Amino acid sequence: FKPVKKKPDSNQIFYREELARIFELAWEDFYIERNRLNKLAPLALIFQFQTGMRASEICALKWSDIEKRTVHVQRFLMRDYNKVVEHTKGSYGDRNVPLVETALNVLKSAREKQEELGVYAPEGYIFSVTDNPLSWRGFTDLYPKYCKRLGIPKRTSHAARRTYISMLL
Repeated sequence: FKPVKKKPDSNQIFYREELARIFELAWEDFYIERNRLNKLAPLALIFQFQTGMRASEICALKWSDIEKRTVHVQRFLMRDYNKVVEHTKGSYGDRNVPLVETALNVLKSAREKQEELGVYAPEGYIFSVTDNPLSWRGFTDLYPKYCKRLGIPKRTSHAARRTYISMLL
């Protein structure tokens, strides 16, 4: 058995000053369109910080899941199979998450971009420009990329969930 080694606390969450810089990078990448295939992935990253949702849930999120100022989390992307399943991870996964103003702005920007590209569909995926869900790898690879560009310790999308919970507390 390999002994469990706890990760340093500095790798568990993003700090407030780092968040502002990461959001700047994400908006810049979105507007410059550095990533042609996953054009909306930077918006998905910002959205994760605003909702605390799992990366696999965000990849499978559809416009029909948005209900006024909440999002109904009811499916996720099985990344190993690149298949969307109509339930969530765990027994308490199906839930409604309130949307703050920043999250609503992200959704508005995603919809405007999809409409501009002629790919918007009311039953389509929010953070995709095709009929397929957003690539899990294309989304989660932004975290180490942005950390490297900012010169901060490498963190994952799960650190964004921890950050969300910490901000709520």
